Amino acid sequence: NVLKGDMSLVGPRPMAVPYHEKLLGERPSAVKRYATMPGAILRYPRGKSEVTPRQVSEIESDYLEHWNIGKDIKHFFGTLMDIVAGKNF
Repeated sequence: NVLKGDMSLVGPRPMAVPYHEKLLGERPSAVKRYATMPGAILRYPRGKSEVTPRQVSEIESDYLEHWNIGKDIKHFFGTLMDIVAGKNF
C-alpha cells in the first residue's frame, strides 16, 4: 500500500470500526487522525497492543500536531530497532 501511494510509511494506522466509534465517543478531537493519510508505522511506547485506544489517540494527536521529518525518522528507525530486538510486539 505504501508503494501504491495509498499509505504513507510513517503515520497513524487505520483503526477497527468498534475502536474508532468508542474513541470518538470518548474523545471527539480524535477525528484529527483522518486529516492525514494513514501510515504503516507509528511507534508506541509499550507496543500498540498494550495501550488503550485513548492512549493511542493521544500519541497520534501529538504526532500530528508536532509533525516534522525528524519525528518520522525517529519512528522509522525506532521501529526497526524494536523489530531487531524483538520488542513491542
